[in-house]
Amino acid sequence: MTKSVAHTTYEEYRPSGVDQGCFEHICHGRVLEIGFGSGALLKSLKEVGNEVHGVDAGRDIVNHARAQGFDVSLVDVSEQDLPFGTDHFDAVYCYETFEHLTNPHRMVSEVRRVLKPGGAFYFSVPTQEGTMGYGACRHAFVYPGLLEKKNLERFLMQMYFRVNKEYEMNTGLIVHRFYGLTNCKREDLPDIMEVIVGDYRVSELYKHVLTPDRLQEEVQIEIDGYMRGIDWFLKWPDGLEPAIGIGCHLCESYKGFPSLYMQLFERFYERGRSEAGFSFLEMMLADCELPESSRERTRALLNSLNSTPALV
Repeated sequence: MTKSVAHTTYEEYRPSGVDQGCFEHICHGRVLEIGFGSGALLKSLKEVGNEVHGVDAGRDIVNHARAQGFDVSLVDVSEQDLPFGTDHFDAVYCYETFEHLTNPHRMVSEVRRVLKPGGAFYFSVPTQEGTMGYGACRHAFVYPGLLEKKNLERFLMQMYFRVNKEYEMNTGLIVHRFYGLTNCKREDLPDIMEVIVGDYRVSELYKHVLTPDRLQEEVQIEIDGYMRGIDWFLKWPDGLEPAIGIGCHLCESYKGFPSLYMQLFERFYERGRSEAGFSFLEMMLADCELPESSRERTRALLNSLNSTPALV
C-alpha cells in the first residue's frame, strides 16, 4: 500500500514542542499520550504511578521510546484506529500534534472512544492567530482557520468535549494554547457526521457540554440564519405567511430562550406587521420553560403598546 505524504513526512520526524505542557499530571491511572515526541511526558506520568501508553507516527521516535522500556505503538492517528478498547483510559494527553493531522475528526473521535466518560483530555496547539506563517520559527497549518480560538472550540464542542481550563504559553516566537477538556460523550447522541445530514438543534446536542453563555451564543448563530430568511420573505407582499411559519418553527424548536421571542417581535413590528409581532409575545407568555421574570417583562411591554391580548 502506498504511504501517504503525511505518513512519510513524520517517519523520521525529530520531536519538538512543549514536552510536559502546563497541566497537572493525573496519578495512579491509565493514561495515553498521542504524539509523545521526546518521551518527557511519558516518563513524568510513569513516575507518579500511572500505567502509561503512547502512540506516535515517527518510526525513530517510537523505536527510541521502546528502547527506554515504554509501551508505545507506531500509529498514524489520521489514518489508523488507536489500538485500545473503548473506555480504556482515565486521561489522554496530546500536545502539539493536532495541527499536523490530515484527519482531525478521526483522531478526536478515537480519543473520545478510548477515553472513559468524564475522562480528561489535555490538548494543545500553536495559536493560529499569532503564529501562522511559512518561514523559520513560524507555523503552517493543514486546515487554515480551524485552529483559530472560536473555530477550534466549536470543533471540540461538536466532538462532545467540554472546555474546563484554557491557558496560553508564550515560548518566544510561538504561542501555544492549552485546553483541559472533559469527555462528555453519550451513546444517545449522534456524531457530527450524522448531524450534518440530520435535523438537530444545538441545544439538544450540546447543552451538557457548554456553559449557559456559550450555549446562548451557539443558539443565536442558528437563530440568525432563520432570521435572514424571515427578512427576505418580509420584503414581498405575499411573504408574510412563510415568514410567520419560520417564526413559529423557531418558537417550537427553541423553547426557553427569551431573546428569540423579542427578536421575532421586533422583526415583524418594525416592518409594520404588528399583529404578527404581538403573536410572538403571546407565544412567549405560553412558554413554560421561561422564568416568570421574562413573562412579567413581556406583559409590561404588551400593556405599554396598548395591546389587549388575553393574559394569564
